[in-house]
Amino acid sequence: MKPLPAAVLLCLCAAAPAQQSVDIRPGSIKQIEGEVYLGDVRLPPRPARPVVAAEGEVLRTGEGKVEVQLGLWATLWMGARSSLRLEDPDYDRMRLTVLGGSAIVEIIEGGPGATLTVHLGAAAVECREAGVYRLDAGAGRVRVYDGKARVLLGEKSETLKKGRSADLAGGFKTAKFDRRRGDALQHWAAWRSDLLYDRIRDERLAERMRRQAESARQQARIEAEARSRMYLEQSLRQAEQQMRLIEQQLRDQTR
Repeated sequence: MKPLPAAVLLCLCAAAPAQQSVDIRPGSIKQIEGEVYLGDVRLPPRPARPVVAAEGEVLRTGEGKVEVQLGLWATLWMGARSSLRLEDPDYDRMRLTVLGGSAIVEIIEGGPGATLTVHLGAAAVECREAGVYRLDAGAGRVRVYDGKARVLLGEKSETLKKGRSADLAGGFKTAKFDRRRGDALQHWAAWRSDLLYDRIRDERLAERMRRQAESARQQARIEAEARSRMYLEQSLRQAEQQMRLIEQQLRDQTR
């Protein structure tokens, strides 16, 4: 192929859009398509400011779909006529409730102590490993497309592995399912996942590095304060010894 002139290459580079970063704060709402509401407020497709769902807020869709970041480890996609509530939007221990409709969660990588707990009716689904999980509130069903999830319902618990589902509406029945079959929500989630994977990975790496740096700074402050206390205590002991020595000298002189 004949190489393009340098002037054309410069024009193409100037016209290429800059890669946007992804806000991975827990509850960050990035992709909005169709009818999406946070509380009673309808969200525009391209908000002028970042939108982050707070603890206790309900996110719901009409004829629409939405993408939500769940911190360092996970992304959630919710389909039409669905709703969820963020119970505890924390970077490492996220809790949410799927109130209606369907949601798909992808955990790119697990981590020590990282847990995503999704409440579905009376059941709780704990996801700790990298994988893809689908939750259908209407059917009361959990499906594990990849990874591993622990499902708790009353006094019963079951660990679902790849290709297994749990029917919670009709008791607690587990079975295999065909992972190759999917609907519009799964196709959209897979497309968005492929599109964002590198950017989300980079943002998560940067956030982990920021947190490690902050942890190192806090540790340095603790050690500095400890050294300061040790120096102060040592100075006080030396002062007390000096005072006792002076008192002893005064007693000797008055004899």
